[in-house]
Amino acid sequence: MAINWLTSYEELRIINPMRLFVRYYLWIFAVLLLAGCSNGKVDYIPKGEKVAGENRERLVLGVMPSLPPTKLFTKYQPLADYLTRKTGKEVVISTAPNFQEYMVRLQKGEYEMILPNPYQYIMVSKSPGYAPLVKISGIPFQGFIVVRKDSGINGIQDLKGKKIAYPDPSALAATMQVRAYLKRNGIDPERDTRESYAASQESVIFGVHQRLFDAAGTWPEALEGTPDDIRKGLKVLAETETLPHRPIAIRSDIPSDVSEKVKKALLSMNDDPEGHNILASIGYHAFEAVSDKDYDKVREWARKNGYPF
Repeated sequence: MAINWLTSYEELRIINPMRLFVRYYLWIFAVLLLAGCSNGKVDYIPKGEKVAGENRERLVLGVMPSLPPTKLFTKYQPLADYLTRKTGKEVVISTAPNFQEYMVRLQKGEYEMILPNPYQYIMVSKSPGYAPLVKISGIPFQGFIVVRKDSGINGIQDLKGKKIAYPDPSALAATMQVRAYLKRNGIDPERDTRESYAASQESVIFGVHQRLFDAAGTWPEALEGTPDDIRKGLKVLAETETLPHRPIAIRSDIPSDVSEKVKKALLSMNDDPEGHNILASIGYHAFEAVSDKDYDKVREWARKNGYPF
């Protein structure tokens, strides 16, 4: 089946515009902001600085662009400020206009620290070389298939011939794991469904709500961030297997004493009232210790499903 790309506001609102309630406008604006900035021409770098760390006193944390940039910086800036106070190193947040550009920057080693998805991590763990400090704990890393409650879709086989939307081809949980899940259950996503890729996680969920799509691949973090009035009309049709959660990793050439300071600060956040509040605001329970070996499960998953690394 042909793959369609949904990026424009007009496409999102082709079903009766009067049904777009005012209380959704701010949420929709965040969706459109990412779509409008996805042309690869804009670098979301604090203070106009380049990505690569010319200042050895500064650590740039490159966060996977799973959210519109304003949302992403609002979410993670308190973490950067906390690490700055605890380590004595200036920590700044950076991202990229899209997943593809983010991967290019990872492969060039342009960030001192990274918060990628697990597949992106194994892609760069050896070259240019990143070592995991901690991983997110307490919440599963997996994909969801979401449909409307009134869709009449009650099982995986009901998805044959239906429109399924994904946020990005390289989104591990929402796209890669969901498509692999469909294949294991006898559905070829390309042949048996009509696939589309939208601008963001928010776009695919909102598209299902507006009946633009029959189903969407997403993940827990995106679904939890969906407004209640939209979420209550949706249901999770299926859940994929879980994988080790996203790491915060540091580039291999960063001095070990700096790495240890950052690791200690991250691991102690849940025991520190200020750190605990920051974790809660991000939607995380805690960080836990991790090693590269923990991501062998991701490597095995990638081999089994034909993804190179």
